[in-house]
Amino acid sequence: MFNEEMIDAKTAANSMRPRVKVSQVWRWMREGVVARNGTRIFLEHRRFGRKLFTTREALAHFGAQVADHDLQKWWKAPAVARQQAAPVKPEARTQAALAELAAAGV
Repeated sequence: MFNEEMIDAKTAANSMRPRVKVSQVWRWMREGVVARNGTRIFLEHRRFGRKLFTTREALAHFGAQVADHDLQKWWKAPAVARQQAAPVKPEARTQAALAELAAAGV
């Protein structure tokens, strides 16, 4: 995380589409969010003095983690698909999404 550009909570909130409030980003950092499968996920951050900082990469990873944990609760492959091929694991989707973001320079 230290070799990436650090941004404060306000910049992180303003960079998201749709925009979220700074207090929401602060809550993701300090309190986390409970995914649908019950797992608590935190936005990776660092504290310097009185300010909290994160990175754009951490935001992308946080969103992918929340989506993957939600998928684990709701996603069930059809019985026919299970017999023909193994279902794609949510972690593989996360890796593919992170690779796509890295290729796009985000």
